[in-house]
Amino acid sequence: MHDQMTPHNDSPTDEPRDAESTDGGKFTRRQTLAIGGAAIGASAMGAGSVFAQDDGGNETATGNETDQGDDAPPGGGGSTFRFTITNLTGGQAFTPPAVATHSPSTELFSVGEPANEVVQELAENGNLEPLAVAVQEDTDISGVGLGEAPLVPSDDPGDTGHPYYVTLEVDADQDATHMTFISMLIATNDGFVGLDTVELPTEVNGSKTLYPGSYDAGTEENTETWDDLVPAGRELIGGQTPTGGTTETDEELAEDGVIHPHPGTMGEGDLDPEVYGWEDPAAVVHVEKIDGPDDVQLDDGEGDGNVTDGDGNATDGDGNVTDGEGNVTDGDGNVTDGDGNVTGDGGNATDGAGNATDGNATDGNATNGGNDTTG
Repeated sequence: MHDQMTPHNDSPTDEPRDAESTDGGKFTRRQTLAIGGAAIGASAMGAGSVFAQDDGGNETATGNETDQGDDAPPGGGGSTFRFTITNLTGGQAFTPPAVATHSPSTELFSVGEPANEVVQELAENGNLEPLAVAVQEDTDISGVGLGEAPLVPSDDPGDTGHPYYVTLEVDADQDATHMTFISMLIATNDGFVGLDTVELPTEVNGSKTLYPGSYDAGTEENTETWDDLVPAGRELIGGQTPTGGTTETDEELAEDGVIHPHPGTMGEGDLDPEVYGWEDPAAVVHVEKIDGPDDVQLDDGEGDGNVTDGDGNATDGDGNVTDGEGNVTDGDGNVTDGDGNVTGDGGNATDGAGNATDGNATDGNATNGGNDTTG
């Protein structure tokens, strides 16, 4: 998939309601959220501060403050990223958004490919339980952040008091260089909004602004009838008391399709496109690296393989090392120190004055074939 990236502007980009930033707490627990009768289970291991707006539009912390303990990124090379996710639609609510940091090899979904169980359950039923299981089993996933409330359009058409954006802080170990975001478009049969395996910023204070599109999971017919939809969609947008609906997959509506761009609300069933319609981009995701080392790149067979650590020590692809004091060790074990002295193979040395020894130490003298000569 192609993700549109633009330089960072203030996020959220469109703020009809005022929001004041506050600090929130870390949380690492497993949660179960009830949204309009739809049970949404999720693992929030490694996730961080969660912000949502209160009824007055002010931003409040909604995460529980706990010690991460063993959930902290291993190896001392971890980073922390701040994600701000904003609902840009006029007629769709999102389930509490999930964000994960992970290695480049992790892929939650791919446009043009069949949806897996994780995506199908989320897109059809708002069910994050399979995602929770995947997080626990996949060692390439480093940190996960989960919102605690659905995200509604900025004008809150259902008068729910729910936020239209959320900010999550998520940790990442040194191998977690990419992120994935996913959330259900609630008033759809199997629609979702997401970003899959997008590279994270590498520099501290570096940022990206991403505009994810909306997708159809290709697993259920788009009947657009309330009996086939998650009940919360009616309440969150239309402000109506949910009646009927389902939070379970209906095999009679099953499609054997692939993930593709969502056509939007077509008005073929109970959904009025004027109320429940939207256009892409469905969301904006702003990600910023707020803590961790700058641009540490390990030799993975691409590029020059140079690595610089936090102490200023550098190792290039040939095994040469330069430390913070200017000393160099090359791949053969030869050392040049900051004064220009060189020690080569077999203990031969040339000092800064040009004197050489072949393993027999002389003071200010040079040896040539075993004979001493005055320097």
